[in-house]
Amino acid sequence: MTSSQSPTSPSLLAPILLPLGPVRKLPALKAELEKVAIARGNVYIQKVALLVYWENENTGAKDNTQTMITILEQFGIKCTVYILTDASPGWSLSQKVRDMLIQCHDATLNTMFVFYYAGNSTMHDGKLFFSSGGKRVKWCFVSDSLFDEYEEVVQRVDTLAILDCCFAGEATRQRISKTTQILAACDSNNTARARKTISFTQRMYHAVQTLKGQPSITTADWYEEIERLKPRNAPRSVLRTLGGTMPINLVFQDTASSATFSSSRIPARVSPHLSAKDLLVRLTLHGEGREVTEAFKSLIKDLPTSMKAEIMDAYETDQSVFFILGMTWKAWALWTMVVDLDHIGVTLGPSLIHKGPAEVQQVGENLPFCGKGKG
Repeated sequence: MTSSQSPTSPSLLAPILLPLGPVRKLPALKAELEKVAIARGNVYIQKVALLVYWENENTGAKDNTQTMITILEQFGIKCTVYILTDASPGWSLSQKVRDMLIQCHDATLNTMFVFYYAGNSTMHDGKLFFSSGGKRVKWCFVSDSLFDEYEEVVQRVDTLAILDCCFAGEATRQRISKTTQILAACDSNNTARARKTISFTQRMYHAVQTLKGQPSITTADWYEEIERLKPRNAPRSVLRTLGGTMPINLVFQDTASSATFSSSRIPARVSPHLSAKDLLVRLTLHGEGREVTEAFKSLIKDLPTSMKAEIMDAYETDQSVFFILGMTWKAWALWTMVVDLDHIGVTLGPSLIHKGPAEVQQVGENLPFCGKGKG
């Protein structure tokens, strides 16, 4: 095929532009981060969980469900197991979720509701389905019941959904106002794991054991430890806050002890793989280079320790500055409650290109960046 443009045509020589993501204004960012910094976890009088897997599944979901029961009982969460069996599992599961939420509402108590699914899943027409053989349950059958903020029955309920399945990150693509989080085994483009390796649920179990000794933990604490225990070739898990700024707080029960559980329900130990500070992200702020950079440094300095970030590099464009930040997984979880950060990657060590302190550098608007980084 012959092009009508010459080889020296300006359109052919133009650089490929990389999107920088949303450009935020610093005052708005500061206000949103302050909400997270001062928020305190809710106190839950009632804590219930619904754990779901398919009958006759072959993914180890039944064992993972037992492991999750072991985890949740340590926080005093009452567990109900629901096995998908009938010819119309979607409607039956949706009704079960709704019945439990109605019971929570009728009790008029501040409630935490945990939904857990382990097993196979597929993507069809851009939608997430829990699947087994020829049977499928659309995720929206569950999410419509869990997250409908206009329903009176869910207004007193904070929800944590835990999905140990392939493409689980697809469930995070919505926003609501009440405190709701999804902890997914992988993003929407990945399968969860090979069956012979440690499962996501097993990593969650060992993360809780590592964090024992504290009166309570937040989902951000839990997520950071889960990622620290990630095997090298396992997919990165996802903690997504769909709404709210008050963290979900999990209080250990004084009587809880792993010794009270059958040894067959306790998965083998996994060795830590990543350091606590190993995440690079990108954030773009509107304004002039030096002024925005100094103001952003001041903002970071005033944040609590759990939300600290390190400016690894910064570049000025025509109307904004984009920053390369290093932060912990916990800080990532807290920041992303209110701001979308561009995930660059996970590093395994210090920068391979050693440079001096970062300076704000000028580049063309939206041109590819390079710089200090961490690997």
